[in-house]
Amino acid sequence: MEALDCLLVNWPAEEDQAYQDALMICSAAVEGKSTPELARDAFIVAAHEACIYMKLGCFIPDFATIEPPKPAF
Repeated sequence: MEALDCLLVNWPAEEDQAYQDALMICSAAVEGKSTPELARDAFIVAAHEACIYMKLGCFIPDFATIEPPKPAF
């Protein structure tokens, strides 16, 4: 599962509670103990909490940023 690989290898942010939850749920999904939909939702929550932005619902490592954009005004 790509989400689990991203969490384990490429996660560019602090490993907070949302990250830990996503790691546990994605691991369970790979083992068949959770659903892919729940794993996807947990990954999205972790990415949102870490201010990692996704384009069209897909995580693109080159597109990730830790800091949110600054307001234009």
